[in-house]
Amino acid sequence: MDRSRRTAVFPVDDRSRRPRSSQTFVGLINVSPKTEPSPYNTPPWRRSHLATSPNGLVTAEIAEAREHSMSNPTVGTLKMSTGLEVPRCNPAFLWSDDSRYLAVPQWIRRFGIFLRQRLLIVDVNAEKVFASRFTYWLIDPKNFCGGRLELAISSSSGINWMRPERLVIDVRNTLDHFKLIPSGHNMTPTKSGKGHHR
Repeated sequence: MDRSRRTAVFPVDDRSRRPRSSQTFVGLINVSPKTEPSPYNTPPWRRSHLATSPNGLVTAEIAEAREHSMSNPTVGTLKMSTGLEVPRCNPAFLWSDDSRYLAVPQWIRRFGIFLRQRLLIVDVNAEKVFASRFTYWLIDPKNFCGGRLELAISSSSGINWMRPERLVIDVRNTLDHFKLIPSGHNMTPTKSGKGHHR
């Protein structure tokens, strides 16, 4: 059996339960119209990334990202054509197929020492940003379809060791377990809210 196609589905706020494995289809949802190739050819190491929502109305972009430390994944400021801005984000963000949500890994310090990632969910319709209470060394959104978000997550061994199972979150039913966080807002969004293309 191909272990890369196994998935773990469980509530994000219940870590006491051991994940159960089941089969799932893993497919590509979004293709960015403008993405600078990364040195390691994976989204967390991108130097820049721009993606337009599937309905074509909103763009999300990290125009410039730098390694947070030598040879490690990158960090930059997420800017959306609606004017929303969020700092310390990773360019591995992914749109939902209905264009309502954007899944974004964000770097934070845990206990003021360890640099980890939490998951942000941007609700475009409500112009709100929700943050997960869980953190991992690395979070890489892979599929976001029908309200279900599939994440590749790191093991406890570190950034370069990913778990064979995927974490799958039912976003609509789990946002109550996330916390609402403040976000900056540029008062001069791009024309018609559709963003710009360079």
